[in-house]
Amino acid sequence: MLALGIVGFAILSACTTTGPPAALVASNDHVRLAEWYGEEAEHLRARAAQLREMAKQYEYVRYSTVVGVGRHEMVDQLNMVIDNYTSAAKEADRLAEAHRAMVLE
Repeated sequence: MLALGIVGFAILSACTTTGPPAALVASNDHVRLAEWYGEEAEHLRARAAQLREMAKQYEYVRYSTVVGVGRHEMVDQLNMVIDNYTSAAKEADRLAEAHRAMVLE
């Protein structure tokens, strides 16, 4: 189980961002914030797609374990990470839409 946690942490750490640029937030630049969140959503969806392909590859691994972890456990772990990226992309879409609405106010 420790190996699964380490793999999950490594995957998430490799692709997390720190949030929108502080200057955009400080200046209330809603146009550029909407663009930033939209780009972030696309990035997150692309990463989820990459991980889906990785999970497919693990399904076809000939060995029963990968780095001491059962391949089915690895696929399950990747699916949880994929769900997290997908949820984060939806949230980034909502934030982009919120900033677009602020532009119209």
